[in-house]
Amino acid sequence: MAKKQLPIEVEIAIVADYNNEMSIKQIIEKYNTSQRLVYRALENQNVSRKAKRFSEEQYKNATNDYIKGMSMEKLVEKHGISFVSICKYMRQNGIDYYSGHGRKHHFNQDYFQELDSPEKVYWFGYLYADGSINKVNTYDVVPVRLRLNCSKKDRYLIEKFLEALECDTEITDYIPKGTYAQNEMSKVSINSKKLCDDLTKNGFRLLKKDSTGDVFNHIDKKFHRDFIRGYFDGDGSITTSQMFFTVEECLGIKIQEILMQSCQLNKTSLRKYEDKGYGSLVTLTYGGRLQLIKIFNYLYEDAKIFLPRKHERFMKEIAPSVTKRTISSPQ
Repeated sequence: MAKKQLPIEVEIAIVADYNNEMSIKQIIEKYNTSQRLVYRALENQNVSRKAKRFSEEQYKNATNDYIKGMSMEKLVEKHGISFVSICKYMRQNGIDYYSGHGRKHHFNQDYFQELDSPEKVYWFGYLYADGSINKVNTYDVVPVRLRLNCSKKDRYLIEKFLEALECDTEITDYIPKGTYAQNEMSKVSINSKKLCDDLTKNGFRLLKKDSTGDVFNHIDKKFHRDFIRGYFDGDGSITTSQMFFTVEECLGIKIQEILMQSCQLNKTSLRKYEDKGYGSLVTLTYGGRLQLIKIFNYLYEDAKIFLPRKHERFMKEIAPSVTKRTISSPQ
């Protein structure tokens, strides 16, 4: 069956109009035909389709309208630029496409602008251990997506974090493929260039292997314990008469220095992580009830946010020696 096509004289007229910079949309309207037949006419007459180019000024004008709140439909109609092209332009130029325009989920994007409270620093420490910031796609010139995942049994912390952000994003529960296939996990992703910019400004590292003790230079000394407690809830463990952190060596050294000074602890060795592929990780371990009591008092005194499961285990390990004070888990 022969392909449907326009009369030869119409095809020639279409080519003439096309070469005179008439748009495909205008040609379709002029000849009362379809886009498919217009493209076929150009192909039949050996005319290459031109990639439509727009000036920097046109892109800027379209972007400004988008930021002001113009709808996608009106934006494309006014400027003639596809919405995909406008988004690509914004990503390539570091413009916050995820600033809230048309956002499905809303939250306080300025939350980490300043690390000025125990709660903010706690969440910063928790994200430092269990969170990551990434690019959404290859068009992005900077990371714009914050991701956080943990074991489903600790889903409580993600819920409390979203509550702190005043964020209505949904949490996804899943079973990952591979080694941990039997362990159900929970995760959440939040798109915001502002949020990611503030995290990196305050010392957050894109890759865990790049973590350094320099992060404490961005945190007031009075909040150091809140960062360590958050990190412990993310990448720490408490077992029989022993607690330990899994941490990058340089960050582990700094945490050790802080605990030695604040809890009057002796220096302990940092053991290299044994699993292959984790050469830069170490374990920082403390054992014995006396040391655990000192660390417990330092981390949890007056604390308003922590992972109840680890707090309760900590209490269990030091229970025989706790006589004066009991800290209850947050509701």
